[in-house]
Amino acid sequence: QENHLRVRRVAVVLQYVDMMTQYLFVACFSCISTLLPLIALVVNCIQVRGEVYVNLNAARQVLQPPAGGILGEWSQIQVLIGYIAITINVCVLIFTADFSIVASISPSKIWSFVVLEHTLLALKYVLASVIADRPSWVVHEIRKHKLDKTSEPKPEDINSFSLRVTRRRSIFAQNAASFL
Repeated sequence: QENHLRVRRVAVVLQYVDMMTQYLFVACFSCISTLLPLIALVVNCIQVRGEVYVNLNAARQVLQPPAGGILGEWSQIQVLIGYIAITINVCVLIFTADFSIVASISPSKIWSFVVLEHTLLALKYVLASVIADRPSWVVHEIRKHKLDKTSEPKPEDINSFSLRVTRRRSIFAQNAASFL
């Protein structure tokens, strides 16, 4: 049982590695190849259809295995990729904007790069500070859930919860079947 859980966790981690690599390429190099986001969208749609088909028909498994607390680490990697993408895109735009064969690095280009990059990084930081990570309704539900955990669950609450989970699973299965 423990080995099975380890294998599932490794599979989830590898799935996240694949998604982050794709996100890195799209974020950093979409200004070079404008078709890259479209290609990534098509690949993701095909991948999702395949995974839904396998989970519903072959594995008979509706829910994805849990991430196991690794999402926080991946969010930090996403933030780092965002900062790297700003630097690379500004560098590409400033130093290749004249489309000349001979690449010239003049002091004005370097200053333009430094000013634009720092402005965009500051804007990203300000927006990340202003916009909440969790919507207020999510914070409210988490607080309510924590309060509910301290009290003893009632049988009718357990039945209503299992009924909600069953309904969500059937709705997910119907939506996934219609997607296929």
